[in-house]
Amino acid sequence: MNIALISDTHGNFVALNAVLEQLRHEPIDQMVFLGDAVALGPQPREVLSALRDLNGRCVLGNTDDWLLDPQPETATDEATLRLLDLFAWCREQLAAADIEFMRTFAATQTIELDERAALLCFHGSPHSCRDVILATTPEADLDQMLAGATARLFVGGHTHVQLLRAHREVTIINPGSIGAPALLPAGRRVHPARAEYAVLHWQDGECRVEFRRVPLRLDRILQAARDSGMPHVEWWCSEWIEE
Repeated sequence: MNIALISDTHGNFVALNAVLEQLRHEPIDQMVFLGDAVALGPQPREVLSALRDLNGRCVLGNTDDWLLDPQPETATDEATLRLLDLFAWCREQLAAADIEFMRTFAATQTIELDERAALLCFHGSPHSCRDVILATTPEADLDQMLAGATARLFVGGHTHVQLLRAHREVTIINPGSIGAPALLPAGRRVHPARAEYAVLHWQDGECRVEFRRVPLRLDRILQAARDSGMPHVEWWCSEWIEE
């Protein structure tokens, strides 16, 4: 069984389309989307249309949850104001059918790999789409985040960082972010011009995870943003760097 793991597209259809074009030429049995579909990016409608056409499993991310149920919030600084403006603009782009599709996103998705093993999919953790699982997360914290969840393999998104980590008797996978992969040069979070995802290969009780990074043309990402009409577009573009 070959399972494509994609996550955190964040309204970046240029990146998603590059990944899907690569996957079209492969024998993929299942597609799993791990949340954060459209918020903060320039192409929310195009991304949702592509995800809908995949007919795969979809998980609810924290920004998906906010778009479906916006909470009143007052901006106390410029950074918060930008985010609130981008959230509001993104929601205005969505049709009723888009919102209805996003409401089908589940908190978790379980895929039976064989009669003895399952893959549990979530955004942050099995208990919260806002939990953060990193390579440095203490084992005691992981025990709490995974408490009560039964699977051999756990896969989530949210951090925008690729991860393969063994914990107790299970394996934790994060395919990274398609739409906004994270780098932290000099303490500043930026997005390199690439799309990240993973393919999980399962055969005869054995698992192999293939992490991938697809180079993107930065000029196409920035042009899509500038053509979109999104607010704070030059700030958004300034967060991207050449790979």
